[in-house]
Parts: sequence; structure tokens; C-alpha cells
Amino acid sequence: MSEVVLKVSHHPSGNRTLTESTDGSIPVDCQGDLFTNSDNGTFYRAVAQKIASLHADGHSVTYQDTTA
Repeated sequence: MSEVVLKVSHHPSGNRTLTESTDGSIPVDCQGDLFTNSDNGTFYRAVAQKIASLHADGHSVTYQDTTA
């Protein structure tokens, strides 16, 4: 089981990007709807799907949103 840290970054333009770090690795940008997305609905649905998928695969997930 891996320790995965997911973090939302907010850009002044209104775009959001999710970064992922596994077992202390350097964070990398996720792709698709999780990369430079300005639509809250599609972005956060994709985040929820990512978290659910990681949990289903047995990973421990820590989630951080800089606006929370």
C-alpha cells in the first residue's frame, strides 16, 4: 500500500491543477480534467474519481485543497 498525497493548486487565472506525490516523491501534475481546469464541476468530479480509484486500489490518500 502506498501513501499518496493529492494537492489542489489554484492559479490566479482561475485554473486548478491536482498534483500527486507517492511515498514522498516529488509532486507531479495530474493530467486530463485535473490539469489547468477552470470548471469547478468537472475538476472536482475528476478529483473525487481519482480519490475513489486510489482507495479502491488500496492506497492511503491525503487530500489538500489550498482554499479549504
